[in-house]
Amino acid sequence: MEGNKEKIPEFQTIEDMARFWESHDSTQFEEGEIEDIVYEPKRLVLSVRFDPGDMIALTRLARQLGMDRSTFVRFVVKQFLRSEAGRGPAETSIAAETDSVDRRGV
Repeated sequence: MEGNKEKIPEFQTIEDMARFWESHDSTQFEEGEIEDIVYEPKRLVLSVRFDPGDMIALTRLARQLGMDRSTFVRFVVKQFLRSEAGRGPAETSIAAETDSVDRRGV
């Protein structure tokens, strides 16, 4: 049966790979070179706490722009990051203004 072994397919996502190997045995496939698996997620998730009043304001602004809260917050953060990237060293940046912020996340 050595000549009848299958080739391992290409996978689009790590989930596809996991589903495949849950239902297959590695002895069914041709031996080949071992490759490192590199998983590069398309997006990362960050959980952020907001005060109730801020959440209400975010929700209202997002609705006014026809977005959900998550899309709106991502949009605002991207705008902020673009504006910060264009600042020169002599200009005030958020880093200089946040020295007094409680960094414990409360």
